[in-house]
Amino acid sequence: MIMTRLTFDLQDNSEKQLVNVFKTHGIFDLAIDVPGCQSLYMVQSEVPNRVEVIGIWESPDSYRGWLEHPKRGVATDDIASLIAKNWDAEKPGAQLEVLLAKSRGGGV
Repeated sequence: MIMTRLTFDLQDNSEKQLVNVFKTHGIFDLAIDVPGCQSLYMVQSEVPNRVEVIGIWESPDSYRGWLEHPKRGVATDDIASLIAKNWDAEKPGAQLEVLLAKSRGGGV
């Protein structure tokens, strides 16, 4: 199991706009349908104007399935308009190997 983390450094007070972009384009709906995607979260970072998208995936291969999805990037222009710093839309999120986990549905 891996956890992915994609970081967005946004213009001031753009967090709700980013949420709306993800909802409008159904990004989480597309990603959760990729085999091996277990859950997705958008969280406010402790760093001001930073939002992170966290994904839980069965394996690096399942995450690769999302990276290769034909509709990934559907909202690139809308997201780019909210970004405060340089952003590479093609760059994958950080991949972190889950060493120990527990949830109501089980654990590793």
